[in-house]
Amino acid sequence: MEFQQVFVIIWLIIMFAIASMLYATGKDALSIFPDIDSVNVLFREKRVSGNSNKSFFTKMGGAQNVLDVVITHNELWIKSAVLFAGLGKKSDLLHRVRLEDVISVKEVKNKVHVEFKNKGFSQSHVVLQMRDGRSFIDILTSCVKTNSDNSL
Repeated sequence: MEFQQVFVIIWLIIMFAIASMLYATGKDALSIFPDIDSVNVLFREKRVSGNSNKSFFTKMGGAQNVLDVVITHNELWIKSAVLFAGLGKKSDLLHRVRLEDVISVKEVKNKVHVEFKNKGFSQSHVVLQMRDGRSFIDILTSCVKTNSDNSL
């Protein structure tokens, strides 16, 4: 066997191992979300970009066109495709938030800023770059007002 053939085989094995690892960690990270068909979806936009303001690392990192943002009748989901979900969790971009835990939502320079309480009672702040940010804000604001005493 020639060197080039050995190199390609080794390269394919390494790529398969990396893809398998990303799939396994992503599948585990997405286990917090129920099947999308089992909920009433009020808003959904795929291919959203964004980042979290949790730390310097998450501010500088982020996701480019891989986030899936969903509003149901009682929750806000920020998630991604299975191969990117493990990285999204590390970058603070994987969230299942009860609507009553949303603190604020506003548009600043064509980006949507969402602040909410986490399960550990800390706060998260994510910045989303959406094509339909105005509809997202309107629907989220109306849902939050009907689900809690919170006034955004």
